[in-house]
Amino acid sequence: MTLSWSEHQKAHEELREAAYRYEDAGDSLGVRCLIAVQPAVESVLDPAYHWGYYRDRISAPQVYARSVAGFPFQIIYTLFEDGVFVLAYAHERRQPECWKGRLPS
Repeated sequence: MTLSWSEHQKAHEELREAAYRYEDAGDSLGVRCLIAVQPAVESVLDPAYHWGYYRDRISAPQVYARSVAGFPFQIIYTLFEDGVFVLAYAHERRQPECWKGRLPS
């Protein structure tokens, strides 16, 4: 079963802005950031993996976190019957809980 993937608009903007910031830093870091996100996304979509609850948050809706290798970001998401909804690409030190107002009701 393939899960669908959707993102909160602000999550999409966060990832784009992070890539621009890294690109401005040089060494193609923006491109490397986007490339690093891809395997993390694929692992979230793979039903063989189960990533941990975000900071042990187990109340409904359950929220999960998947780290992005090599970068201080986590994909913060929730699961539905047929898909994944990304709440944020949250920097681990800059407003790591910015997504809390984005939870679907």
